[in-house]
Amino acid sequence: GTESIHGRSTWGILAFDLTDADRARVLRAQIFKAAKAYRAEKVASRAPGGQESVFDFWQDAELGDPAFYAAVVKPLEERLDKGLEKVKAGMSDADVADVAQNYLQQWRDIRFTVGRLRAAYVMEKLSEGK
Repeated sequence: GTESIHGRSTWGILAFDLTDADRARVLRAQIFKAAKAYRAEKVASRAPGGQESVFDFWQDAELGDPAFYAAVVKPLEERLDKGLEKVKAGMSDADVADVAQNYLQQWRDIRFTVGRLRAAYVMEKLSEGK
């Protein structure tokens, strides 16, 4: 346990003994949730009262940066869209592992992913000016 109510546990490390099939079952559920969230982000601006999608924002000539969208976001979007084709009810465990490795985190955190790419893009542009 802990030494106090607010202290972190000091008893050891928690480890899970999962087979590859168990891990694939857990990841499969996460993949479907992340793919759904990514699809929702793509159509967010079209929903009544919806928040502008990260894709639409960067294409906007007034608020966004169409050059950044064309150079960085559009290729990312195209790559992630191709990954959606792999998400099927009967995915094999190998397909689940591949999708989890290459797409899961970026689908789930698309706004953060684009934010990190934007920061790198701006830093690159600033360093070119020196």
